[in-house]
Amino acid sequence: MILRLYAILSYLLVPLLKAYLRVRLKKGKEVQDRIQERFGISTYPRKKGKLIWLHGVSVGESLSLLSFIHYLARLYPDLNILLTTGTTTAAKLVESKLPSNAIHQFFPLDVPLYWKRFLDHWQPDVALVTESEIWPNMIQGCKHQGIPLFLINARLTEKSFKRWLYFSKTAYKIFSGFRFIFAQSESIAQRLRHFTGHVQVMPNLKFAAQPLTCNEEVLKALSQKIKDRPIIAFGSTHPGEEDIIFPVFKKLKDTFPDLLMLLAPRHVVRSESITQRLSQLNHTTARRSKEELPTTETDVFLFDTMGELGLFYRLSPISFVGGSLVPGIGGHNPIEPAQLGCAVLWGPYMVNASDICAILDKYAFSVSENTLYHTLHDLLKNPSKALKAGKDIQSLALDQKGNLKDLAKMCEPFLGIPQQHDTLNAAQST
Repeated sequence: MILRLYAILSYLLVPLLKAYLRVRLKKGKEVQDRIQERFGISTYPRKKGKLIWLHGVSVGESLSLLSFIHYLARLYPDLNILLTTGTTTAAKLVESKLPSNAIHQFFPLDVPLYWKRFLDHWQPDVALVTESEIWPNMIQGCKHQGIPLFLINARLTEKSFKRWLYFSKTAYKIFSGFRFIFAQSESIAQRLRHFTGHVQVMPNLKFAAQPLTCNEEVLKALSQKIKDRPIIAFGSTHPGEEDIIFPVFKKLKDTFPDLLMLLAPRHVVRSESITQRLSQLNHTTARRSKEELPTTETDVFLFDTMGELGLFYRLSPISFVGGSLVPGIGGHNPIEPAQLGCAVLWGPYMVNASDICAILDKYAFSVSENTLYHTLHDLLKNPSKALKAGKDIQSLALDQKGNLKDLAKMCEPFLGIPQQHDTLNAAQST
């Protein structure tokens, strides 16, 4: 009954959803000539042959799928691969990295008609969605068309679990729409088993993602400009976090006058206001978006660009993961700096990455507003300690890489094209 009401309500809300898309379009969060994809109208033809559909809503989820997509492309060169994302940021980052037999589309709004259009056009042989992408109309659409649907890298927080418990019957109908669910951890699997028996644990797919890349020439040039200055980096920061970070940085400068801070706001549209704030605090700023280079007088190097966290983290031996110093965001992906050998710090609000943190916290530094200064001071004063922490967490992160062949084998019965995974793995290792 609730699912039927949800479907009816989604139709009634279509005018509001269209208005919402127009607002997003004005803010640059949608692409004008691809807006029809949000209504299930595809902009590419469906090629003949088997097709696997994968979905990752945002940057982290999409990047975690890239390694699997490239594995599939090597394993099944004739396979059609469809990747959907929910954000333009993710689309910009992944489209240029896709293999030739993969294409990208935007994820439709959760309206039954839109899903019918999408599924009628693409007719996927198997579908894999990541983390917490639980859209009732999408799930029901796949069920009605007999499309095997899997939830991989599944995440369900304790808070969300308690909410689902109030609607146990509906939750059972929704989660049973997945052929199988692969959870990030045993604790998540136990929560999901309250609603379906088809759950098991798999290694977090984000660990399978390749380390972030960068332009080596730019890295070399920037490293030469920075030389031997002590550096700290704050990545993917949100409003409110700079209010904590800037006073800490100012205090650290008293002890380490040559200290350079790298700052990468999560949303680059905030760069102007951040620059103004830094100017008011008498900090000299260089901006990456303007191709400015840090000098000996630069206090803060602002990375107000997209897709350069690989460069950002490689420049600093000490990196803080943003979205974790203030409540309501949940923290960002600590695997990215860990894979690049940074000493990794995060704040007290990492609920969105709690299971990743549980793996990495042996060699990471969990801080609060009150301990951030002391932890950074200690690492700056003892660079060998920071170096060792970076090497240890890098080794730990690389050891966690999941075996992609198990995920591919799961899909084989629906694709009908079994291959010799071990042979491929041997060829890759030579």
